Amino acid sequence: MRAVLRPFAFALGGAVPIAVLLSLILFQQPASVIGYVIRAAGVGVVCWLGVLLGNGLWRRRQGRNLSDRKQLLFIAVALLVYALLGAVDVRVGVGYITLNLVTPAIAGAALLHGLAVGFNERPSAAMGAATGIWHNVLLAAFFGVGAGIVFFTSPPPTCPQGGRCFHISPTLSFAIGFLVILAVGFAVGLAMSGATGIGLLLCPMKRYHPEYSGAEA
Repeated sequence: MRAVLRPFAFALGGAVPIAVLLSLILFQQPASVIGYVIRAAGVGVVCWLGVLLGNGLWRRRQGRNLSDRKQLLFIAVALLVYALLGAVDVRVGVGYITLNLVTPAIAGAALLHGLAVGFNERPSAAMGAATGIWHNVLLAAFFGVGAGIVFFTSPPPTCPQGGRCFHISPTLSFAIGFLVILAVGFAVGLAMSGATGIGLLLCPMKRYHPEYSGAEA
C-alpha cells in the first residue's frame, strides 16, 4: 500500500513548501500560485522516480556503496553537464538572458537528487530534506557559470537597422541573470527537499536485507 501512495506523498511534499513560499510572495495572485504548485508536484514525482531508481541500483549492487573516487567522479560529471547546459542555453539578447533549457535542467536535477537519496540501504527522509536545497543550488550555480562564460565571450548584441536599443552593463546583466538562476535553484531545491523529506516520512521505504531476497550478502 505504501508503494502505491508514495508517488502521491512525494508530489504533496514537493507542492507544500512551494505553496507556502509563493502564498507569502504572490498572495494576491492565487492563479499564479496554483500553476507553480502543480509544477512543484511534478518535481516531487520526478524525485520519487529517482529514489526508486537509485534504491534499485543499490540493491542490484547487493548493498555495496560506491567508492569515494566514483562518487566524486559522478558529482564532477553532473556539475560539468550543468555547466554545458548553461553554455548551450544562454542567448544574448537586448540586455538580458533568455533561458530555454530550464525545464529539462530542473527535471534532471530532481532525478539526480532522487538517485543520491535512494542509493542507500534505506532512503532517509532526513537526508532528503537536508540535501535537496544545496544539491540544486550547486547545480544552478554551475548552470549559471556555463551561461556566463558564453555570455562574456559572445559578441555584443546589435540593434536592428533604424531601431532603438536599450543596453545595460554586461556585468550587471549577467549578475541579474545569475541571481535569477540561483533563486530558481533555491525554489526548486526547496521542492526537492520537501518531496524527499515529506514523501519518505509519510511513506518510508523498508530496509534492504539481501539474505531475505536470495542475494548474497
